[in-house]
Amino acid sequence: MHPQASADDRQSGITAEARNDLLGTLDAVVRQRLLSEQWEDILTVLERASAAVDAGNDAGVYAATGALQLLGTPRTPRIGSGEGSTPVEPPPKVHERTNYLKHSLRSQETRGAAPRDDAHGDGRDDGRRTSS
Repeated sequence: MHPQASADDRQSGITAEARNDLLGTLDAVVRQRLLSEQWEDILTVLERASAAVDAGNDAGVYAATGALQLLGTPRTPRIGSGEGSTPVEPPPKVHERTNYLKHSLRSQETRGAAPRDDAHGDGRDDGRRTSS
């Protein structure tokens, strides 16, 4: 876990910083035009990111975010390298994976920030409702 993580951030297993970094990276990834082979590599990392998010693995989320940032760097194709050497928009599978991840991350954020009335400070819900 990132050393700056607070106790509230750790409730879902993923810090707010890791969550926000991945969300920002996912937004950037789908705006890229990359080579077909790069999209295949990105899909592999998106699967690892999904597993890390589902497991609440903060270190795995950071690792996947870094890998996506590196893989999302456009490469210059070799001249005359043929089919697949022209950068293309993300395939539908990339959009599906990124949307799944965004939903998962935002769901965890919502669960971690759920208000409760804890007047005793012992974690018990005192039966009163808080206004949101």
